[in-house]
Amino acid sequence: MEWDRVAENAGLVVISPVTLSRLMGSLTVEQAEALGESIGDEVWMPIVLSKYGEVTLVSTLDSIDLISRYMGRFEFHRTAEGTKNVVTVRHGGGRKWSAFYLGAAKSIFKKHLGLDFVHHMSEELVTIEFDAENVGRTR
Repeated sequence: MEWDRVAENAGLVVISPVTLSRLMGSLTVEQAEALGESIGDEVWMPIVLSKYGEVTLVSTLDSIDLISRYMGRFEFHRTAEGTKNVVTVRHGGGRKWSAFYLGAAKSIFKKHLGLDFVHHMSEELVTIEFDAENVGRTR
């Protein structure tokens, strides 16, 4: 029920994994990253606002965890030591999906939360590291 309400509010539709793979396969790595950025703006951030009413680091991380659990497209992990944070997205989709998730991270963490981060990207993993000391912005 929780996911159904969130998905409906965000205008999400069901698409088969085969179709999704074919669509991603038709993109370049750069196009996949740009798509991730637009999905971050147009889908993921509205999910945060719909579910929590504000964009904060906590609401954003909770929303990414929710998306991970219910969509099943990636695994989400976060570690924090003081203000130092590491967010990891693990998936099985290859470099284009990594670029997609990196693009989404740019939208979510840089644009909407104002966080600078360093990233590492491989075929099945995207990791971003940031210092949350100055986070507190809300929208």
